[in-house]
Amino acid sequence: MVPNAAIVNRNAKTYVFVAENSTAELIEVKIIDQFGDQTAVQSMDGTYDLSNENVLVSALSRLVDGSSISSQSW
Repeated sequence: MVPNAAIVNRNAKTYVFVAENSTAELIEVKIIDQFGDQTAVQSMDGTYDLSNENVLVSALSRLVDGSSISSQSW
């Protein structure tokens, strides 16, 4: 499950960005179902487990695969 805000649609495909070692990694996903403000997704190749990953939810339009990111604590 990821927040709806994490879903990125580009070139007729659906993705989420995952934080990996201060880098934004773009993962193609398939939407399984939606529940309120959460979306159940699965990586398209089935090999990437998104259940315990930190997905990005802001500034997504400015990110590309491999973008440098920093974590902010509120």
